[in-house]
Amino acid sequence: MNPSGWPRFDGSRLAEERGGCYLSLGRSDLAGTALTEALGQTVSMRRQGSILTDMAMLGVRRNDMDQVLQHADQAIVLAGQTQSAGYVGRKLRSLQLHLTPFLKDARVNDLNLRTTQLSGSV
Repeated sequence: MNPSGWPRFDGSRLAEERGGCYLSLGRSDLAGTALTEALGQTVSMRRQGSILTDMAMLGVRRNDMDQVLQHADQAIVLAGQTQSAGYVGRKLRSLQLHLTPFLKDARVNDLNLRTTQLSGSV
């Protein structure tokens, strides 16, 4: 058992949790720093997919479609490789809800379609 009393928590998730919280609070500056730190750590492919999805959401908040596409594309690939389309797929579907204003961009429309296809494979 972990000395903290939490069987699955060893502190390695702090950066990604902090980043997700800052993202929820609308603190893009702090979220970006924490999520970048989390991506620099050695994490499972499933957790990496989750962090990448948060980074894509950060891109939405910043209206930076290049960031959205880069990170969401990587998350989709990881979800397919790890068979974790359920967990990462749910996060990607949440991201997808925020893509509507950008669907005139063919690249975003393609990302939207691939996210839908990933969700259909669950």
